[in-house]
Amino acid sequence: MQTLDSLNRLDTVREGSGGLVADYDYHDLDFYSTLAYPNGLTTRTDYDTLGRTTLVSSTVAGYAYGYDAAGNRTYMQRLHRPGQPADVYQYDALYQLTQVWYGADSTDPGSIIAYDHLQWYDLDSLGNRLEVQNDGASQVYLPNDGQQLTDPMNRYETVGSSAFTYDLRGNTLSDGGNTYTYDVLNRQTGMTGPGGDAEYLYDARGRRVAKVVDGVTTHYVYDTQYRVIEERDEGGALLARYTYGSGMDEPLTMERGGQTYYYHRDALGSITEVTDASGALVERYEYDVYGAATIYDGSGITLTASAIGNPYLFTARRYDPESGNYYYRARMYSPPLGRFLSQDPLGFDAGDYNLYRYAFNNPTNLTDPSGQIVPLIAIPLIIGGGALIVDWGAQVYRNVECRGMSFWDAVHYENLNIREMAAVGVGAGAGTIAGMTVPALLPAATTFWGAVGVGTVSGSVGGGVGRITTNVILPDTAWQEGVPQAMFWGGVTGGILGGAGYGVKQWLAGRQAAMGASGRESNPYQIRYDPKSPGRPDPRWSIDTRTFSSGETTARDGIRNSIEFWKEWLKRSPEALSAANRYRIEELGLSPRIDSTWVKYFPEHANFLREVLIHHHVNQGPFAIPVPASTHIGSGGIWHTR
Repeated sequence: MQTLDSLNRLDTVREGSGGLVADYDYHDLDFYSTLAYPNGLTTRTDYDTLGRTTLVSSTVAGYAYGYDAAGNRTYMQRLHRPGQPADVYQYDALYQLTQVWYGADSTDPGSIIAYDHLQWYDLDSLGNRLEVQNDGASQVYLPNDGQQLTDPMNRYETVGSSAFTYDLRGNTLSDGGNTYTYDVLNRQTGMTGPGGDAEYLYDARGRRVAKVVDGVTTHYVYDTQYRVIEERDEGGALLARYTYGSGMDEPLTMERGGQTYYYHRDALGSITEVTDASGALVERYEYDVYGAATIYDGSGITLTASAIGNPYLFTARRYDPESGNYYYRARMYSPPLGRFLSQDPLGFDAGDYNLYRYAFNNPTNLTDPSGQIVPLIAIPLIIGGGALIVDWGAQVYRNVECRGMSFWDAVHYENLNIREMAAVGVGAGAGTIAGMTVPALLPAATTFWGAVGVGTVSGSVGGGVGRITTNVILPDTAWQEGVPQAMFWGGVTGGILGGAGYGVKQWLAGRQAAMGASGRESNPYQIRYDPKSPGRPDPRWSIDTRTFSSGETTARDGIRNSIEFWKEWLKRSPEALSAANRYRIEELGLSPRIDSTWVKYFPEHANFLREVLIHHHVNQGPFAIPVPASTHIGSGGIWHTR
């Protein structure tokens, strides 16, 4: 039972008998500042002026957080551990996580001397992994013959030495350890692996209502918010009972085996501690960035599994120990892969062009509680809704000023063109999505007009779809009525917002480039000059383009030809190119991307991991050097002053 305060905020959570489960107090920002349990423990949460969590603390744990200018978390510091070690994060220009120091002695990457583990992620243009490095040990996401990473649907074919297989709908059938089965709705129905054999059953609403592991059946009872409130055995006997706060994944207590346990969470929502009725620490949980858990008992001894049967771990989702995966409602999630085992049921409507990717590869800031959508998709939805509201206002104004209607007549739905509003709203949302994703969809389209073009096409298609949809829904209308006009205005709106979305993203990337993420690397805008010939770029790290066979000429005798530049670079300095980048140049005719191999030779590019490299003609002359694409925005960029 929940009670609300005078501002309609959650005040207390009580058992059916009236016993207190949790008591909330609030910050001025309407985020709760304290959560008090009847076992005597109170968790305090602090925020900065932008509403971002900076501290989560109680008597059993403390976590501090920092952020960059774009709002991404740069570290999580464990204040309760000796030395207060921190997990420190770095991102690429698309805010995908690329590097993690675990257990670092500083929250500033430039000051880190000691750490427990260092992890790198090399990603392709669609967010698939190319390589993961753990303390120098490499796991390659490339087939053994060195061909491209995945098939066109972003499915891994091999990871290390493990082969993957899929069904015709893109569901993972085997991952080198487990094998899986699915029903016609792409829900995982079975699993066989080293952890046991399991069967999963669902109700008509898609909820997993039972699982059978090695012959032992557990039934799940849900509330109206798709949260498990009870577990029962095959005979109906109660195994566990749960209570929740206001969030979709905010468990407060678990009753199991005659004991009541209390959940404690970090800023991401992951369960970090469980305490008992006396306030004593029972279990503690630590995670890597993609959710692989390490479990400790109250004394700090490492456990192979929860001794109290706690199922809630990373982002407070249910963990299946038999498979090593998490149940994210619509589909299963693999922590080692950092992705889902099935494609998003919403398809591309979920806002990601990679249907397997988890939280846009930003697991330190975003979550995906339904397995279908993350909060980032609210951006195009809000913009699309805003465009719809603007069109509504324009129609109301037209009705009042041009048609002489009263206000109430002007806003009546019979006097409004619903189809027009739908077309404009859908077109604007589609154009915004295109503008935000065009750098990854079309790495070569690094100009404003390239984004406008993609936004226009997407907006036009979106406008047409919106108009057709409303034509079909509303009676007495041919499906094609008004579609050309809707496509036109959807294209106009989508083009404008597509360019704006791309511009904002590039501005943020430029800001990140200008400020730098760590200060550890040198200036990314520096030019390596030849010590023997002042004013001339170092011949080892530059290309004389006057020998190119074709291309546009620069003001001072240079020739612009990206393909020839990188093929010449491959001959001159192959050591700076990884196998994946050599394949991009030789076989695909594409520019390379900044990865860990490249950073060994160009440490000043470490803050731009996964970005496309382009070539810049120094002083518009014949000698060209490689630079990150986001540092070369427009003819007025910093590079064009040198």
